[in-house]
Amino acid sequence: MPEEDSSNIFDFLSEEANRLLGETDADVWATQPVSFLEFITDHLNLPKLSDRQYQDLITFLGEEPKKVFSQSLDDMGSPFNLFCLLAGKGSGKDYMASMVVCYVLYLTLCMKNPQEYFGWPAGEAIDIVIVSYSTDQALLISFDKIKQRLKNWWWLRQHYSVIWGEKYITAKGRPEIWVHNDMIRTHNNVRIISEHSANESYEGYNILFFIMSEASAFKSLTKERNGQKVFNTLKSSASSRFPGRWKGMVMSFPRFDEDADFTYLLHKEGVERGQIGLEEGASSRIFTSRGFTWDFKPARFYSGQTVEFEGYQIPIEYQEEAEADPEAFKRMYMCIPGKTGSLIMPEEVILRSLHDKPPLLVFEQSIERGKIQAVVHGLAHREFFVDRYLITVDLGEVHSAAAIGIQHFDMHQGYILDAIGAWTPDLERGYPVDLENVREVLIEVAKTLPQPIVAFDQWQSRLMRADLNRAGIKTAEYHTYERDYKSFRQGMALGVAKILKYQPLVTQLKALKEVNGAIMLDTKISKRKDLVDVVVGGFKMIMEGIRTTSLPGTIITENVGDFGSIIYGNEGFHMAGRR
Repeated sequence: MPEEDSSNIFDFLSEEANRLLGETDADVWATQPVSFLEFITDHLNLPKLSDRQYQDLITFLGEEPKKVFSQSLDDMGSPFNLFCLLAGKGSGKDYMASMVVCYVLYLTLCMKNPQEYFGWPAGEAIDIVIVSYSTDQALLISFDKIKQRLKNWWWLRQHYSVIWGEKYITAKGRPEIWVHNDMIRTHNNVRIISEHSANESYEGYNILFFIMSEASAFKSLTKERNGQKVFNTLKSSASSRFPGRWKGMVMSFPRFDEDADFTYLLHKEGVERGQIGLEEGASSRIFTSRGFTWDFKPARFYSGQTVEFEGYQIPIEYQEEAEADPEAFKRMYMCIPGKTGSLIMPEEVILRSLHDKPPLLVFEQSIERGKIQAVVHGLAHREFFVDRYLITVDLGEVHSAAAIGIQHFDMHQGYILDAIGAWTPDLERGYPVDLENVREVLIEVAKTLPQPIVAFDQWQSRLMRADLNRAGIKTAEYHTYERDYKSFRQGMALGVAKILKYQPLVTQLKALKEVNGAIMLDTKISKRKDLVDVVVGGFKMIMEGIRTTSLPGTIITENVGDFGSIIYGNEGFHMAGRR
């Protein structure tokens, strides 16, 4: 009698044990799920991922599809609940996430009853939640990629009636899947939900799987960073409903310095744990991966040529960006955050932004009657004027200076700083700024320059704005935030912001540093940043005007509320303000 194959005996014993426990394979799976690799290349008909992309995802999910959410915590296909992906801009993070989301959905569709499998009442929702940093990113990037995967997924179209909005895109009469603007829902109430970070309310969801896309950029409605808060809410909702079996992905490149960036700190936590939370009773087990953009992005996107950059070999395709703004490049493409308190305006970027033209106007400071005043020179040289000017003002009196910046927009060069000056109080002798003189100078300058608008930072500006409005001068308000200083640095690095060779301004720029996401001063270099503030404020107003313009040459003279707006056209820009 031939000897039986021992593997068949073991398979039989395993199946018999499962049957006795009420957990046979046939009881759980209506369809035998395919591997993640086959799912990508066959079901979704997508090109193979790069080696790094695939290896990271398979480390997180595991090789065995039936064990991704195994019923036994001792038999999980992967030991990891959480995947922290610190990868550079353009590395395919959302692309990778869209595949994983579809695969998780696929596994639940292969189950006879996912609610029963996870120990939930019949019909109870099981949620896959994708959180993005803004509404636009949530719907137009992250969620749109997922919907594109669904639209081209032949297995789904073959087995389900897919209703896209109000329209069937596959045959009727099958189990239905509804695709809405911000939600996808299956016939057995498994839902894919699109959210954004300002919402913060995820407690009501039964989260089996979640994704935080560009988590370091997360902010609340009040513009406060809230990545940690969102993560805590998602994780607690998931771990309380699916203890030990939930999964989540946190993806981003760092936006802040190393002691303040949420994703970078989560990555460090994973490294310090030794990848797996080995401590007894760990609430989550972290797999963390950090890499440059070109580590993840498939090689077919590059020529193969490299150049040296600060001791690294980088693809030649990135050379221009790396040289333009090294610090931003390292953060965005190499996931190297700045050191705490590091200066944010590299000297080479400042020097690259200087133009050779003399100042349009010169402000000469003097002391009259125990107050700081200024006289303006150059107003008679009208032959040097352009069509329109923006004048930004940062008022100060006793403890801080009052500063003025005069700038315009050039269609070929971008932002141009034409003149800058300040009224600096004498603290030792107790001489404050003469605000009446500031008002007189502003009126004199605004009455002389063509089509000006005078924009104030908010401090003490209301009365002065009213005086200028009565004089027939358009005014507006502006305010600078931390992100605006970085945007200005980017503008200088890219050559779309040109400033005067004015040493006090250069010194103040060199003194700017970032501490825990806040812009501060290195007081050993400068104790002031009033000149920087009027320049950054002017650049912000001009560039925001460019982004919001819909029609070239549009001119608007009405203002909504108390805030001015800028409309640009082919001949420069016109600013709308209150009169």
